[in-house]
Amino acid sequence: MINLLVTEKQVDKKLMKLRRMVMTVTSGILVAYLVSVGGFGGWTWYVTSKQNRINKEAEKLLTQVKAEAQTEALIRKLAARAELVEKAVRERGSAGEAGKFLVDTGNKVQYWNYSPAAQAAGIIGESAEDLSLQTGKLTDKYLRVGLKSAMWQKDKGWTGEINYEGLKANDTAE
Repeated sequence: MINLLVTEKQVDKKLMKLRRMVMTVTSGILVAYLVSVGGFGGWTWYVTSKQNRINKEAEKLLTQVKAEAQTEALIRKLAARAELVEKAVRERGSAGEAGKFLVDTGNKVQYWNYSPAAQAAGIIGESAEDLSLQTGKLTDKYLRVGLKSAMWQKDKGWTGEINYEGLKANDTAE
């Protein structure tokens, strides 16, 4: 006799097989999902930390570049100022020799303004002609000499202002 009715054992066996297969597939999918999520998370963390490290290094280098730029600007300013000072010292002439020459010519000096380009002196004389004579003594050494003003003052006598500039070629006092 053939028994067409399924026994409970057979049903339980088939259900256990089916359940085992579903659990295996589900576990495989879950493991694949967890591995992929972990990999993606790890990769994201790696890329983010690398980018942060690069940003910090770039900021550090940018700070160094800015500091170097400020230092270079300061050095350029100092070099320009040093060059101006050196030029001024080189071109200032010899005030001592110029003043000595003014006194040695016999001029009665009231005041004296010296600059490398031009000089001015206030002189005192007995007469207007005496002022002109004192001015003439300076033409031996300077290219441009002029009596700017001459006037009579009761307490000092004749006073004048001489402007002169440009040493002649054979009298370089520098």
